[in-house]
Amino acid sequence: MDVDRAGLVLAHGLRSPTLDVFFGGISWLGSQTVLLPTAAVVAALFWRRGWRPEARFLLLACFGSPLIGQLLKLVVERPRPDLYPALASVLSPLSFPSVHAMQVTAAALAAWFLLRHRAPRYAGCAIAPLLALVVMVVISRIYLQVHYPSDVMAGALLAAGWTWWMRQITI
Repeated sequence: MDVDRAGLVLAHGLRSPTLDVFFGGISWLGSQTVLLPTAAVVAALFWRRGWRPEARFLLLACFGSPLIGQLLKLVVERPRPDLYPALASVLSPLSFPSVHAMQVTAAALAAWFLLRHRAPRYAGCAIAPLLALVVMVVISRIYLQVHYPSDVMAGALLAAGWTWWMRQITI
């Protein structure tokens, strides 16, 4: 796909030691290592407070999204980009969809839905930082040459749909 190649070429052209470190750190923020324990702790706090539907929603959104992504990787079997050397290690040789993009999108959208539900006056203030986090993680996966642009876009869209659906059936 021409857009995929163009995105990787553009990202490679921006390479610098500073951006390598920056995007490596940003990518880590979208990892299961960060997002899943955070979701579990917040859900436990919600549960203790008696907000059981909200806790279920958060767990389903944040744990279901990467599970769906991993299953889709096995179905699609798209190899990772090899136009340029990857700047990050990966556990799987499969690329589509980006599970990082799915995880961060699900977590950010779930946080926004929960704010709208429990603290609506803060929801508007949260849109920009949550969106910035998603965009930066998505860009990091392309910059690091571990995903095609279509991988991250599909991941973000799939996660948004999943999270919206979980919201409809839980809270």
